[in-house]
Amino acid sequence: MPDIVVTDVIASCAIKAIDGSLEDFIDITTETSASRPLAVVLRDPETQRVLGGAIGCSSLELLFLDLFFLPEEFRVGWGTKILRNLKKKVDGVAAGRRSSTRSVFWHRISTRETDG
Repeated sequence: MPDIVVTDVIASCAIKAIDGSLEDFIDITTETSASRPLAVVLRDPETQRVLGGAIGCSSLELLFLDLFFLPEEFRVGWGTKILRNLKKKVDGVAAGRRSSTRSVFWHRISTRETDG
């Protein structure tokens, strides 16, 4: 009988075992690849240093946006450009499968204090 272990320190082997098994299951049951990692980064052209951007994955016509950050000076206009490029990439990848992104899942956590 297997043990149930609850932990806040997740070993990489646990992530690989669960993620790999889930992807295999989805591949078999849907006859399509489970997910593709995606990123759109905002990079300084002189230093090539990453300033911010978005990281996520596409799976089954869904875009899961995991991380999104832009420095204060790039928050007007650049966020929309990054999201459009991310969706364009997802739709381009999906084009070979004759599908496109139907929905975006983005769980937002704010660390800013708000009034009221």
